[in-house]
Amino acid sequence: MRYLYIAIVIVVFAIVILFNIQNVESVNVSLFSVSISMPTWLMVYLVYIAGMLTGGLAWDFLRKSIHRASQPRL
Repeated sequence: MRYLYIAIVIVVFAIVILFNIQNVESVNVSLFSVSISMPTWLMVYLVYIAGMLTGGLAWDFLRKSIHRASQPRL
């Protein structure tokens, strides 16, 4: 089982490296009057991290709301 896990990690790592190599062109991101130029792979990673943070916060809020709603009121 350990070797299967190591093989999966190596395959995922290779895919990430290939993605980085193939997406080196720049993209421009503008918000209000600020414009930033960055590689495509960096933009994809930043959007992924932002999605993880917002999804985690929403999940935590929902979990706490359900927990509070299930407790009896005094």
